[in-house]
Amino acid sequence: MENSGEFGLVNISQDTYYLLKGNPVLAFEFRGNIEAKGKSEMQMYYVNYPNFIHKLLELIHLQPAS
Repeated sequence: MENSGEFGLVNISQDTYYLLKGNPVLAFEFRGNIEAKGKSEMQMYYVNYPNFIHKLLELIHLQPAS
């Protein structure tokens, strides 16, 4: 799977997506069906966390710096 990803992006399988999809800090981008070495095609996702710091501070009741 690492061979089909892009530098700096987190690439996950559909199974991992199902485990993480309820996390309010993360966002996901569907990549489509990707051929994985030694496996058939798999549905893959990129994990995006653009609001991670803001959400983390919110969770510990601090205000982010403006």
